[in-house]
Amino acid sequence: MSDKKEALPGATDRASANHSFDIERDNPQACNTSIPHDSDLSNPQSQAIVEREPYCRIMSALGHGRQNAIHRNDLMRITGLPDRMLRRHIKELNRSGTVILSGDFGYCLLDDDLSELRKYIRKEEHRARSIFYTLKAARQLEAELGVGDD
Repeated sequence: MSDKKEALPGATDRASANHSFDIERDNPQACNTSIPHDSDLSNPQSQAIVEREPYCRIMSALGHGRQNAIHRNDLMRITGLPDRMLRRHIKELNRSGTVILSGDFGYCLLDDDLSELRKYIRKEEHRARSIFYTLKAARQLEAELGVGDD
């Protein structure tokens, strides 16, 4: 496997955009709808959700790439959102088309590295398979117990 980064098609240099996030971190109540988003937010549904509170506060606090990741406790403090609500909003952003990476490193937006996108896809597919295997075992137990659909 090569260490060379493969850029996403249509990627631009976002280094300058990452630095503007520091201003938003200092003021969690500020919500700037002209946040420098990923170019993949061309989907009208994605753009609409990102411009609403509290999603814009979350997006303002997120940097691009793992090197600019922010841990959940810091993200909660910056946005003023409790843990469960923050995670729910991040899930909604992901479902609307905004790719927010998460892991031991914290939360961040996808940068121009195609290998990061591939890692994210593999991780999410693994999680989905794990859930289905767990569900399969529960359904087998249901069948053994003779419990049917209600």
